[in-house]
Amino acid sequence: MASEKVTINDQGRIVIPAAMRTALGLHGGDTLLVKLDEERGVIELATPLANLRWIQNELRKRHGDDLSRWSDEFIADRRREAAREAAKLDPLEGRALD
Repeated sequence: MASEKVTINDQGRIVIPAAMRTALGLHGGDTLLVKLDEERGVIELATPLANLRWIQNELRKRHGDDLSRWSDEFIADRRREAAREAAKLDPLEGRALD
């Protein structure tokens, strides 16, 4: 789809052209993610599903098709972090130790 020119109003709002909203199946109240790429001077809008697919593709580039291996590593890392945090708490009262 070709790019289209839009105008920013006084409140900083823009209107996404109808053809683009239709192509992506967007409706009023839907959520979009906004990303600023300062280096390129670009603002990107993405649906949460498109963003998830992008993340999955990036992980596949780095770890191959076996994403379960990556998720296992992530879960193990989170468990280690939770154990470190738990060790900082008073075991009787659940408050942080000084």
